[in-house]
Amino acid sequence: MPARPPVVTRRLALWWGLAGGVVVALAFAWTDHMLRAAATFAAALAAAAVARALAPTELAGGLVVRSRWLDVAVLVALSVTVAAIGLSLDLRAQV
Repeated sequence: MPARPPVVTRRLALWWGLAGGVVVALAFAWTDHMLRAAATFAAALAAAAVARALAPTELAGGLVVRSRWLDVAVLVALSVTVAAIGLSLDLRAQV
C-alpha cells in the first residue's frame, strides 16, 4: 500500500487561536490564578478541537497533525485532562 503524502498547509490559521489561549492561560498562572489558568487552557484546547472538527483543512492550518478524527480525539482528551487536573488542585492557603 503506497504511503499517503503529508498534508501541507501554508498558514497556521486557526492554530493562532490555541496559541492565544495558551498565552492568556500563562498570564493567569503568572498572576497566581491557577483555576482560571486551567479553565482557560482547557477551553482553548476544546475550541481547537471544535475548530479542527468543523473547519476545512486549509483553514485549520497548524491544528492539522494527523487524521481529523485523531486530532479531535487528542485535543478533547487533553482538554478533559487539563480541566480535571485544574479542578483537583488544592488552592487553599497553607498556614
